[in-house]
Amino acid sequence: YARQSSLALSDILPTLENFGLRVVRQDPTEVQPKNEAAFWIQEFIIEAPASSLSAPVQKANFEQALLQTFIGETENDGLNRLVLASGLDSRQVACVRALAKYVNQIGLPYGRSDIEQLLAGQPSIARMIVRLFESRFDPRLQADQRQSDEIRYAQEIEAALDGVSSLDTDRVLRALLSVVHAGLRTNFYQATSDGKPKSYISIKLDPSKIPELPFPRPMFEIWVYSP
Repeated sequence: YARQSSLALSDILPTLENFGLRVVRQDPTEVQPKNEAAFWIQEFIIEAPASSLSAPVQKANFEQALLQTFIGETENDGLNRLVLASGLDSRQVACVRALAKYVNQIGLPYGRSDIEQLLAGQPSIARMIVRLFESRFDPRLQADQRQSDEIRYAQEIEAALDGVSSLDTDRVLRALLSVVHAGLRTNFYQATSDGKPKSYISIKLDPSKIPELPFPRPMFEIWVYSP
């Protein structure tokens, strides 16, 4: 829905395509209420990628993520494909994005778009990495559950990585995994005064646990990500 004028296709199409959607056509309708400004209803016919997720799960996560992308709370990039492909919500994709941004700047021979493409091609492993991150840092977990979940997800990720045939994909995923293991503290679960997640994600790291990190390595590092 748009006021006064319809959304330009050059603005909306790249956003939808970043979610892995293929736009087949658009049907715009102008509505002119009496004594009020006109507005537009734009209906898009799209094709979604194959997924094992139920339609309600895809719908809920997609609507939330699309809105947050439009208002600038979420980056408009290829990692948004994980919303429909892996069942992660926009906040969980932000977790992947924070890890990927860190991996992007430690010296691996891959650009930002390369890392996004590699991660989007392994949605199930990306979801496991988020689950591992949550098992390590979610303050709602009890100590015994935290330990068992962390062991289980780490083992599942290692088993899944054994089935990855691409050396580039394996290297990027293992780099992300090492960043999660190197994490000591995070503000990921802190909220603002109005109850919303903070706009920035900070992670305190132990660089000695990140093999891809070049020397000299500091004793500690705090990585901060924000749109």
